[in-house]
Amino acid sequence: MQFTGTITAKTEKIEIGEKQTPKMSVILEEVTDNQYKDSVMIDWIGDEKVALVENLPVGTTLTIHFNLRANEYNGRYYNNLNGWRIETDGAAPVAN
Repeated sequence: MQFTGTITAKTEKIEIGEKQTPKMSVILEEVTDNQYKDSVMIDWIGDEKVALVENLPVGTTLTIHFNLRANEYNGRYYNNLNGWRIETDGAAPVAN
């Protein structure tokens, strides 16, 4: 899946799990002329993935490719959007 948008916010890099894996999230707002724009938060997990987004400034327009996953926890289900590739303004992909 992919989403094209402008970075409106980024979270601080944190470390998760026993292995202290780095994680960072990026919030994008849809690039459209519609009055009501969609937003999405995409997680980047692991050294290589976090390195793709940690230096991108707020306001950057890009296309992010991501995987959609659902996890069950205590009988409830949660969606996770995990990024794996970035394309900026028609340029070659940043990572695969």
